[in-house]
Amino acid sequence: MSAAASAAGPARAPELVVHTRAGCPMCVEAERAAWRLADRARVRVVDVDDDPALARAYGDRVPVVTIDGQETLSLLVDEASLAAALATHRAP
Repeated sequence: MSAAASAAGPARAPELVVHTRAGCPMCVEAERAAWRLADRARVRVVDVDDDPALARAYGDRVPVVTIDGQETLSLLVDEASLAAALATHRAP
């Protein structure tokens, strides 16, 4: 899916947002990991360079994953760390 893609995921599932940018190999892996867990979360991928405020906020520190708006993981994001973060997440 594209950097602006999203998936509905299960009802009342946490919202998992992967903040990425083009040309970022670690972002590609984080995005793949997120889609593999789409049965547990509502997944959205956002290209930070499409929003100047996000580009300033994250700079070169991508990928960044938020779950229900809470920054949870950054830089080295794999399926295991993402699954663990989802398993321990408490809804706000």
